[in-house]
Amino acid sequence: ILDKFTSLEAELEAELEARRKQYEYYRDSLLTFGDDVEWKTLGEIARLQAGKAISAFELSSEKKESMFPCYGGNGLRGYIKKYSDDGNYSIIGRQGALCGNVKFAEGKFYATEHAVVVYNHESINSKYLYYTLVKMNLNQYKSAGAQPGLSVAKLVPLKIPIPSLSEQQRIVSILDRFESLCNDITS
Repeated sequence: ILDKFTSLEAELEAELEARRKQYEYYRDSLLTFGDDVEWKTLGEIARLQAGKAISAFELSSEKKESMFPCYGGNGLRGYIKKYSDDGNYSIIGRQGALCGNVKFAEGKFYATEHAVVVYNHESINSKYLYYTLVKMNLNQYKSAGAQPGLSVAKLVPLKIPIPSLSEQQRIVSILDRFESLCNDITS
């Protein structure tokens, strides 16, 4: 019985890896543009702002009633009773081993000083920007040192392709479906 279970687990892991590779291939294909689209800097299409400091005792590892997700430099840190933002935004980790990672926050959330919230302009689909930032591998722009960091000043001049809003929505629709397929197998 254990051998069968181990075999099934290995098959599921292989299926998940195949789905992730397929997803990354299509994501990269859909988000690769030439001179046929306008390119703007991240600073031209969004306002970037670091979050606010909180005390560790304010965080909970479990989501309880009236608590909101709290994002830090390495992604979700836990849950907190207050929120700093309300909307759909990309959040970039700016400190720590995983700085440059990108998460997508929806609704009310809190961003700590170790994260940068990307407030995109209305001309940009927030989820399109998220997928584009993920593809860009922002970790490559971090500073070296004992505590790696990613400054807003390094992010602002990065070039972003800007297709039409309808094309952005089409891309988001496809990538959301792929992401859902990848996540369904792990749920």
